[in-house]
Amino acid sequence: MDIINKNTVIFFVNASKGTGQFARLESASKALLKSHNVIWVSPEPEQPVNGINYSRSVKDFANNNDNSNPIELIFSSESDILKNLLIIIFLKSKYRHVKITFMQRIDSFANYVFNFKKFFSLNIFLRLISFPLIIFISSLFINKYIFQTPFAMKDYFLKNNLSCFLIAIFFKTNTQLYILPNNSGIKWNSSFQRKPILKNKNESPGNSKRKIVYIGNIQYYGKGIDTLLSAYKQLDPALYKIIFIGNIPKQFIKKIDDIASKASDSSFDIEFLGHKKTPHNFLNDSKTLYVSASRLDLCPNSLLEALEFNVPILVSDIDAHKYIIRDKELIFSKNNASALADKASALFDNKKIWDENINSVSDSFKRFDFNWAGKFVMLID
Repeated sequence: MDIINKNTVIFFVNASKGTGQFARLESASKALLKSHNVIWVSPEPEQPVNGINYSRSVKDFANNNDNSNPIELIFSSESDILKNLLIIIFLKSKYRHVKITFMQRIDSFANYVFNFKKFFSLNIFLRLISFPLIIFISSLFINKYIFQTPFAMKDYFLKNNLSCFLIAIFFKTNTQLYILPNNSGIKWNSSFQRKPILKNKNESPGNSKRKIVYIGNIQYYGKGIDTLLSAYKQLDPALYKIIFIGNIPKQFIKKIDDIASKASDSSFDIEFLGHKKTPHNFLNDSKTLYVSASRLDLCPNSLLEALEFNVPILVSDIDAHKYIIRDKELIFSKNNASALADKASALFDNKKIWDENINSVSDSFKRFDFNWAGKFVMLID
């Protein structure tokens, strides 16, 4: 591994592709390339980024580098810190200046609780009861936290659960806390390109259906896919179709296959398109509505990206959405499919409501239009 004399940043990444936190880590890495050596300890990526050194371990790096140069280790999962504890201890003993940054990916505790309520399993139960210990052990090593929103930081440290109680007692006063939300639009991700979607040959502009589009992981309950489907079924299938774009987790593949099969045998127009490299190109005409009914999220990338596409938006009333969308007319109760159906119908039927929605979306876009890469480099330096 040919490393020139720069400060080094090592990202610990546990995936080979993705659009959420994976893409955020890629953006962070690209921002650092000019001024730092960037190394990923990760599975082999499907699309490597030029300039990043990829490795399955830090062994090559440790054997070929001057131990006087500062090193920054960046994690996005508390459990990854625990899994790499011996590596962290080794690097701290070998190098004079080693710091650890934690970029929060999800509210893990809330996710474990939510999934435990939905599906009891020994695996989720063990994660739930061990999570406070993982948080505590991680806090002993972390020098810098980068949260995506102010409420995410507050929840992480002040929620009434054991993990936060332990951190409140033992938390180190020299630890740095920062807020860095994702920015709006698609410019931050060079893999996104605007390309026209091929139209159905049998569908002319005059008879095309009203489209409801969801973009993101198909977590059936956590992302409110059930709410979206319930809302859609309250609309006229002759006028509306609903499109889901995103990976389907293994535990939901059978459920989604069953839904798609039943839809094909009925009048419902429901499409699950899987992962797309340029998903927001489906937000491409005057009959398209972007919707997120998520019950769990921190700073949704797909919503921030959708702000750029001049289409109306409706979102559930979770904190992550309300942090981005400040207009209550664009927000519905996260479990209220009827409210979503009513708002969607009103949008398509009333041009004034449609235009007001798009104006609010434009305001949100401007609010989050900033130099994310520049701000990240400042946090690391």
